[in-house]
Amino acid sequence: QQAIAKLGSMQLYNGGLSYWSGGERESWWGTAYAAHFMIEAKKAGYDVPQAPLERMLAYLGQMVKNRKTELYTYSTSINGAAVTKTIAPKEIAYSLYILALSGKEDLSTMNYYKSNLGLLAIDSRYLLACAYLLSGDAASYKGIQPKAFKDEYSALQLDGSFCSYIRDEGITLNSLLEVDPDNIQIPIMAKHLSEQMRTRRYLSTQENAFALLAFGKIARRSASMN
Repeated sequence: QQAIAKLGSMQLYNGGLSYWSGGERESWWGTAYAAHFMIEAKKAGYDVPQAPLERMLAYLGQMVKNRKTELYTYSTSINGAAVTKTIAPKEIAYSLYILALSGKEDLSTMNYYKSNLGLLAIDSRYLLACAYLLSGDAASYKGIQPKAFKDEYSALQLDGSFCSYIRDEGITLNSLLEVDPDNIQIPIMAKHLSEQMRTRRYLSTQENAFALLAFGKIARRSASMN
């Protein structure tokens, strides 16, 4: 509730959120991240103000139409040599997922990236697939979803989308649990994520947040089945 109360000092004229209170420049990833957790809070029964959330979703709806690309650094194994490739910003697939989660899917943009999967990092492919399933398109979900979360480990990024391979696996696991909790990849992914988290002395805010969100859903599902 305290975080939601700060929205007034962070939301800008275009609906995006600044990274800090009183900031003058919006953070695309930060806006998607905040909108996502407001939606999660609303589902959990918290009183979430709808007006600022709607402005954030409108901002995301505009931003996903941006067709720019960026260089992405990753390795094909956890300790492997770094390589780069050109991708669509990770903010795009995450925003498309958030829009679909809120019932505001952008099918035109989703279809563009379905036709250009080479522009998507592995976690972005999962998020786009989940956006399709949220939109009722199970065939596209199955066709886009990778066979396994492996062979692509993003380098730690300290700005932009703040990605890391642990964060990316956490956000992927959470999205699968949200839309397809019986997916056969979930137990494998949860085990691997847990193992990787234990190898790290320090974890970023987003690494912790998405992992805890996912593991919380696993725990609730397990409790409901007992």
